[in-house]
Amino acid sequence: MRNPPRALAALLPLLSEGCYDFLRNTDEVASGSGSSTMPPPISSDTTSSSTAPTTTGALSAVDGSISASEATYGGSSTGPVVHSTTSSTGQADDSTSSQGDSTSASQADMGSGGGPECPTVDPNVEGAYCDPPGEGMPANGPACDKDCTVPKCGDSIFNPEATQHPEQCDEGLSNSDDPSAFCKKNCQRNGLLVFVTSKDDFTGDIKNQGLSGIPAADLFCNEAAHEIPEVAAAQGSNFLAWLSTRDHLNFVTASPDTDFKKCGRPYFLPKHDNDRVIVAESYKDLTTEKGMNLNKYLQNPIFVTEKGMSGSPAPVLTGTRPDGQASESGDCFDFNYIYGFVRHGSPIETGGTWSSLSDENVPEFLTRCETPSHIYCFEQCPP
Repeated sequence: MRNPPRALAALLPLLSEGCYDFLRNTDEVASGSGSSTMPPPISSDTTSSSTAPTTTGALSAVDGSISASEATYGGSSTGPVVHSTTSSTGQADDSTSSQGDSTSASQADMGSGGGPECPTVDPNVEGAYCDPPGEGMPANGPACDKDCTVPKCGDSIFNPEATQHPEQCDEGLSNSDDPSAFCKKNCQRNGLLVFVTSKDDFTGDIKNQGLSGIPAADLFCNEAAHEIPEVAAAQGSNFLAWLSTRDHLNFVTASPDTDFKKCGRPYFLPKHDNDRVIVAESYKDLTTEKGMNLNKYLQNPIFVTEKGMSGSPAPVLTGTRPDGQASESGDCFDFNYIYGFVRHGSPIETGGTWSSLSDENVPEFLTRCETPSHIYCFEQCPP
């Protein structure tokens, strides 16, 4: 180095002296004289705190995603170090291991429902707490509601698994035998369900699992409906899409008016923000103009999806007039093409525009078949 700094120049003698002492000690060790200041070599059998520790079952208690067998890297010191459970003596820390065992046990007691198991008392006492059968079972089961009480119709907890009192619904104090009620006093369902699909990119070309047109839309409605708890727990529920078609001679081939099962049951939306909202008292009420200006069909708009959420403001593909009859202004060639024009509805309207945004049979008042849209799905009256 040319012209070293003064501080470095001052250190050079000291460094040279240190290197000399080191070499002198090394020579003495090699010759067998003097005492060695070098550390002993590390044996491969010696456990060192600098090696990667072998992880134990405590990792499973802390992480919950890696089991004890998966966390042990074959007893070797290779592999990623996640958490050290080795004490300064090189032995496994018993306190940490026992802590992991207790944590794993407590996790097992949590059950698959993610909450603590209910306290065990006499389930025959009305209003008493109960314990679901089987270790680690979720609280909501055949003998116990999710709040750890014995299932009881009218307690506002819908439990379709209850064995002593099978429930199709439970609206608590709203349970009623009134014809316009959703849930009867015996927790059997009276109301039918209707929703707008969360999927809002349907076009005039509807395809689903090898089907096309209205059959494809009906299948999608039934698939989506199983997101609704009352439908998922029921047997034999059937949903049809609010769509209509005509043939080349203008004869109706499909429509709610010709295909829906009409009965006196009311239509309700899926629960939204824990509220149950009625749409119409019956199919007749659904398709009949009423109100002071005769421009009201629905009591509330069909804005809730199968997921219990508000749908997007996208239009709804219908091809149908608000009275349930097929429109004469196009159906996207039986809903098999994106070309042409078709009637659309609005999921935020209660007047006739809920099903048809236009009452005119001219293209400039209609919507193109390629427009991304929702579909309305209506539950049918049981046989």
